Amino acid sequence: MEELQETQTAATVKGGTSKRTKFLIGAGVIVGIVVLILLCILLLNNPTTTETVRDLFIILLALETFIIGALLAILIFQLIALVRMLRSDLKPIIESTQETVHTVKGTASFVSDRVARPAVTIVSYATGIRRSLEVLAQMLPRRRRE
Repeated sequence: MEELQETQTAATVKGGTSKRTKFLIGAGVIVGIVVLILLCILLLNNPTTTETVRDLFIILLALETFIIGALLAILIFQLIALVRMLRSDLKPIIESTQETVHTVKGTASFVSDRVARPAVTIVSYATGIRRSLEVLAQMLPRRRRE
């Protein structure tokens, strides 16, 4: 018995659904079709019952429409409240973010003008002087060791 359960579990994990589950789904579909056919035959043979069922379904649909309309109205009011809240809460956040962006731009510009450019200039001069000294050093005659 345990082996059968382990095999079914393994089949379910590998294939997605076991044979038993597929069989039960197929049987359920067949039973549903048979019930619908029998219900149609019953309704065709009894016109008064058909009219009563029809009237009940019309009433249920009207009730469902009323409920859906009420829920839709509640949803619209909730959306209006959400939009108002977002407008009032997001506006200060956006303004604060814009101030921060302007501050960052100013800081970046200041650092670029006051720190980066002078540093690049100094390094370029130092590199030019060092290379000049290297070229001059290569031009000097070298002493031979004896």
